[in-house]
Amino acid sequence: MKIAINRNIFWSDLLLIRLQKFGIKNVTISPGSRSTSLTYSFAAQEYFKKYTFIDERSSGFFALGLAKKTRIPTVIVTTSGSATAELYPAIVEAYYQQTPLIIITTDRPQFLRNRGINQTINQSSIFNNHILAQHDIHTPQLNFNSINDFVHSIDDILLKGFILTKGPVHLNLQFDKPFEPDSTTDRIAPEFLDKAFGIALKDLNASEQKKTIIDSEILKIINSTSNGLIIISGENNQKEFSSAIKKISSKLKFPILFDGTSSQRINNNIPYSLNNFSSIVKSKQFSLLNDPEIIILIGKSPTSASVLDFLNYSKAYKISVSSHVDKVDPSGNFDTALTINETDFCISALQKIKIKKISLYTKNILQLDSEIEIVKKEFLKNINFGFEGKVVVDVIKYIPEKSNLFISSSMPIRDLDFFASNIEKQINLYCNRGASGIDGIISSALGIASQSLNNFLITGDLAYFYDISSLQSAIKYNIPITVILINNNGGGIFESLPISKYRKFFDDYFITPHNLNLGKITKSFGCNYFKINTTRELKRRLSLKQSGFTLLEIKTNAFESKQIRDEFRKNIISITDKFINEN
Repeated sequence: MKIAINRNIFWSDLLLIRLQKFGIKNVTISPGSRSTSLTYSFAAQEYFKKYTFIDERSSGFFALGLAKKTRIPTVIVTTSGSATAELYPAIVEAYYQQTPLIIITTDRPQFLRNRGINQTINQSSIFNNHILAQHDIHTPQLNFNSINDFVHSIDDILLKGFILTKGPVHLNLQFDKPFEPDSTTDRIAPEFLDKAFGIALKDLNASEQKKTIIDSEILKIINSTSNGLIIISGENNQKEFSSAIKKISSKLKFPILFDGTSSQRINNNIPYSLNNFSSIVKSKQFSLLNDPEIIILIGKSPTSASVLDFLNYSKAYKISVSSHVDKVDPSGNFDTALTINETDFCISALQKIKIKKISLYTKNILQLDSEIEIVKKEFLKNINFGFEGKVVVDVIKYIPEKSNLFISSSMPIRDLDFFASNIEKQINLYCNRGASGIDGIISSALGIASQSLNNFLITGDLAYFYDISSLQSAIKYNIPITVILINNNGGGIFESLPISKYRKFFDDYFITPHNLNLGKITKSFGCNYFKINTTRELKRRLSLKQSGFTLLEIKTNAFESKQIRDEFRKNIISITDKFINEN
């Protein structure tokens, strides 16, 4: 007796079986007609954890946050047309952050393409510049050659986006009508189904990964130098990485700069680590007279413009170490760019790095860093509530141990990088510093928060407004998160650019004040809202047990905050120059 099926749903079921076999569980779905069969298959499977989103852009960034937290790919499902294009910002971020996403879009069959049909765009290779693997899958065919080819395509994206490397991958599925389960298209024998599903359950043939081998000349250069600097940049919350860095530090005794994007920036017990290097290199005198022999950049491009300037002018031998498929050379003058997993590099290098004595270079920088740390703490202590840099430092100080802290792009991440200190408090730090946009910030933080407790986001008002529709999802899924909103009524970061001198058109075309009551808008979604006016009130609110989505709004003045930053920088340059002259 034959079984009636809808071939689109059958095709979708094959895909889901393959995903389930490799432990992929989370999926974000946006509604649409062309994706009906795929959505139905996911909805019918209790194994998968489903999140639905009206806005595809929020869906993409929520999936990004989920994948950041779990380190397992999140599946994103959308329909055809512009819905597919809405995912691109999240895909770009995932590509540069090496975050695994499996994008599954649905499309019209080949014979209906390029005919001017409504809601149809060219989806084949649409993400070509920022994708690790992609397959445009033909309409479902009920033969084993087609089934094997389909499973092979699924395996290819799993290998290239999750197993061998990490990043976004894309399957574009061509579906022809009908889509619904009660609209059967074929009748097939049960044994055909059994064999087809058996193909979907087969083991994956993955070639062995190559062992990490570091060129002997690179190791020779590292071992022959006395004065060096290590820069760690980018999210890496793995214990293995921190442990390997600590051992390398103990051997090389080079000062280590943990960038503001690194969790180790505020939580490390690693010797020779620096808190204030981005402040120190504001001094041109320091940069000229304290150039190391070698600089090792592990991870991504640093946040600080002053550190980037230092790299640009430094004559040191520069090595970058990154697992990203693109070359990492932020100043354009690196001597060597190694495409190697960062943790693997550290573990492999450990075996061949010679133990060094601490150099005068390292001693002097550590002493200067320590003196600046004392000045910085006293400076912040005497600054009134409302300075944007102090808000970031206070949040880090008062949130609970083992919290997840998402830092928005623009000024919040820069203030963390410039003003934060190592307080030996375990905090998992996250940020979207791949493309460094302000889009999808709330959604990304919600994706992380959906998997854990004690979740916090520091963001500016433009980033908050840009992604405010995501609050609907926060309420729908009762996600616990506290958002600290630094509201300076516009693009305050532009105050730090030379264009800020041209006040005649600066406000209208750069600051772009919105004058919105973000508290009222937030409460209209059913979220909690509190305006914070004192450090004491901020501390109290951050210590409370989280219940759903809570917004803590702090009104600030971007121009005044810029003046305070400038004052602090001048003090640090003066201290640094004096130290150099005396030593």
